[in-house]
Amino acid sequence: MTDIPPFNPPPPPPFPPAGPPVWGGAPDAPQESPGRAFAITSLVLGCMSVLCFGPLTGIPAIVFGSISISQAKRAGQKPPGMAVAGIVLGIVFTAISALLIAINLARL
Repeated sequence: MTDIPPFNPPPPPPFPPAGPPVWGGAPDAPQESPGRAFAITSLVLGCMSVLCFGPLTGIPAIVFGSISISQAKRAGQKPPGMAVAGIVLGIVFTAISALLIAINLARL
């Protein structure tokens, strides 16, 4: 029989030294625009006004979208497109709902 030397794995490669911890994300991370939550809320409410709720969600969509746009302008940034879309949907479908209500009341 031949003597087989024991298997010794090579040592792991050295890791580079760790830098200081970065709290709160990378320093180059883009900042969230002010009013973004209001813009999302406006878009969701505008979409709900399309589906079935009409002025019950259309009017708040207009309000939240306007708040979002004013906050973005105050910060010197471009208004979020979601806010504009929410305002447009809110206006269009509130007007359509009001027109349909007026037509139905005229029939009575």
